[in-house]
Amino acid sequence: MCSTGRFFLNDVDGPKDDKGMLLSVTGADSSCLTCHHRFKATIGSNLLDIRSGVVLTCPNCANRQAISIAKFSEILKLG
Repeated sequence: MCSTGRFFLNDVDGPKDDKGMLLSVTGADSSCLTCHHRFKATIGSNLLDIRSGVVLTCPNCANRQAISIAKFSEILKLG
C-alpha cells in the first residue's frame, strides 16, 4: 500500500465515518523497513493508541514510529 518511512503498510483496519475517513486504527498489516519482518499489529500487540494516531512497533527489531490518523487516511486513499 504505502511507506510511512519506517514501515510499509499493506492494509489498515479501523472504523470510518460516513465519508470514508478513518476514525481510529485497530490493526495494520505491516512490514518493517529495517528488518523486513512482516506482521499484523493490533491494539495491545505492537500498536499503541495515542491521541490522533498510533505508535507502530516491529516485534522483531523494536523499530518504532508514531503515525497520525491523517497519515493513515492518506494511505487508504492511495490504496
